Amino acid sequence: MNPDVRVPSRDAGITLIADPVVAAIAVLEYAEPLVDVRGLLYVDEKRGDSGGMFPRGRA
Repeated sequence: MNPDVRVPSRDAGITLIADPVVAAIAVLEYAEPLVDVRGLLYVDEKRGDSGGMFPRGRA
């Protein structure tokens, strides 16, 4: 997406995670371990996955 395209949320000074500008950011893999964030962040167990990876994040 052209970054010069007007997006209402961006015009208001807010960048949403769904904004194509965010999606265009390159992700580099550094093989960091995943840690269980339960107890550190709110985790809704109802939204979990069968593999148990849902409550994990990068260290």
